[in-house]
Amino acid sequence: MVMSSHYNDILYANEATMSFSIADTIRKSLHKKIHASELGYPNTDVLLRQLRKTLAIRMQENFNWVIEPHRIELLGDVLQGIYLALQIFSSEGDAVITPDPVYHHFLKATLHSRRKPVINRLALTSIGYQLDTEELEHMIKTNPTTRLLLLCNPHNPTGRVFSRTELHAIAEIAARYNIIIVADEIHADIVYPSHTHTPIASLSPEIAKNVITLTSASKAFNIAGLRCAVAIFGSEKLQQQFLNYPEHLRITASSLGIEATLAAWRDGETWLKKTLTTLEFNRRFLKNYIEQKKLPDIRCHIPEATFFAWLDCRNLLQPNQPPDELFLCKAGIALTNGAIFGQGGEGFLRLNFAKSPEYLEKILERMRTGLF
Repeated sequence: MVMSSHYNDILYANEATMSFSIADTIRKSLHKKIHASELGYPNTDVLLRQLRKTLAIRMQENFNWVIEPHRIELLGDVLQGIYLALQIFSSEGDAVITPDPVYHHFLKATLHSRRKPVINRLALTSIGYQLDTEELEHMIKTNPTTRLLLLCNPHNPTGRVFSRTELHAIAEIAARYNIIIVADEIHADIVYPSHTHTPIASLSPEIAKNVITLTSASKAFNIAGLRCAVAIFGSEKLQQQFLNYPEHLRITASSLGIEATLAAWRDGETWLKKTLTTLEFNRRFLKNYIEQKKLPDIRCHIPEATFFAWLDCRNLLQPNQPPDELFLCKAGIALTNGAIFGQGGEGFLRLNFAKSPEYLEKILERMRTGLF
């Protein structure tokens, strides 16, 4: 039962999108299409060629990743890509490696697809969350029907950016047991100074053969509702299996979504840099606020990427007390209960800091006065 708040106004920090205006280049692109009444069925072949070329250039410039443009296919969103990967590259009852905590739809999609989730718990250390590759290999050995490994990098909800060393270790294990890696890299553009995102498929051509990379402009450019994402295949074999699946179950991107994505990837860098500057300011403000003991019973490893802060509230809670309900009642703040991200998220909260600095400060001040 959700407790009611003492506050008349609720401050929201539980969304999965940013509270910023979209880039002018995207706005103009959409206005142009609407003004011309060009809202019919999209010419998918033409738009896909444009999208492939644009993304291939962008990946090489931003991540030093050389992609063959024809290996890129269109999706409605990254979650659809996860469901499709489960349907196409595994069978009912097969095991699927799922990290914990992680983007909650990994586990939901695995269960809905009637696959067996095998949980690889991330280890919380003094320097943040670490991948336990020894445990990963042990799980694969004890679950011989393992077909897929779901990877979220940059990681939602913890904000980790996995290192090349960590990614190599995962890739080597996957190759050893012929397991396909499905890499959700939707937050790749939201990475902070001193950290670098490495697409796992960029490590080597051999590693790429076992990787399907899912990405979108939706998070970085705040256009999730327009529905457009892509899958990047590391081999012709994987791509052909995907293309053999019925087309109308694969391609659900909207014409406006494709146009907005093209505008973002072609001309949105100035807007993105400005947005990252705001996010970096907010990230540091949040870090300093907690370090100054203004929230004494909350711990947080400062995120290396994403616009989420992962708050350890276990010292605040009574047994079986949901942390989101506590903050809603005592401080009038809506946050995301970490338990939805897996058992490793129990007692944690995810806070979206993609807000104006003034709004973020109001959230933190209310947390302090409401609970401390």
